Amino acid sequence: MKILACDTSDASCGCAVTKDFQVLGSSFLSVGMTHSQTFMPLLHDLMQRLPLEYQDLDAFACTVGPGSFTGIRIGLSAVKAMAFATNKPLVPVSSLYALAYPLLNHSDALVVPMIDARNQRVFASAYFQGREVISEQAVHIEKWVAECDAWLGANAPEAKIRTCGNACHMYRMGREINHEVTTDIIEGHQYISINPVSVAAIAGDILVKYIDGMDENSAAMVFSNANLSKTPFAPEIVVPSYLAMTSAERQREEKLRQENHENTTV
Repeated sequence: MKILACDTSDASCGCAVTKDFQVLGSSFLSVGMTHSQTFMPLLHDLMQRLPLEYQDLDAFACTVGPGSFTGIRIGLSAVKAMAFATNKPLVPVSSLYALAYPLLNHSDALVVPMIDARNQRVFASAYFQGREVISEQAVHIEKWVAECDAWLGANAPEAKIRTCGNACHMYRMGREINHEVTTDIIEGHQYISINPVSVAAIAGDILVKYIDGMDENSAAMVFSNANLSKTPFAPEIVVPSYLAMTSAERQREEKLRQENHENTTV
């Protein structure tokens, strides 16, 4: 199975093509330019170098957030268009899970992927021994640290904390606010950005599990043009996972709040 996997959920963007979990090629770029300028040229260049046609692919995968609102929209819109055009499945992948993926083999640590959500807030989740133990949320760093520390105290008091993502340093900051010990924190600065190969591996796992137990004929037909819309991987049903309101939504909510206040004071 050949999968094209993409990530545009942060300042960097990347894409990779795998075949049966083996990497055929990958590209990564972080140059401070917008994804509208870099993502499609990066993707087309990779496909030309392999060389492959988009129709040759069996599935697409894309991070759907949380992360940069604009980046997610650009990447997901482009990948959805390609999946529509080729009538192939599109697998949505959590940005936080993709960040944590390279660290999940550390069974002695709580793996905590964190993406900066500004104003001392993070998009975050937590994994222990490969299993999500604290679900994804947008939260103030002090509250997040308290929640993770409480889970550790109740479930794995001897475990270390391995952080990753562009906010990996903020766990230590959250501890220092209350002058607490920070020696159990291991910051994964080499895992600041999402590796698109991880996105492809996660998508491959999801697809394999979906057809597990089917006979060969059923597995071959499940993603056919006639049946794709009946699966969770139909491009039209894949949506972003922002976890927080966009600036436009916040402005609209504030405007409605002011209007309601004015109406009640008249």
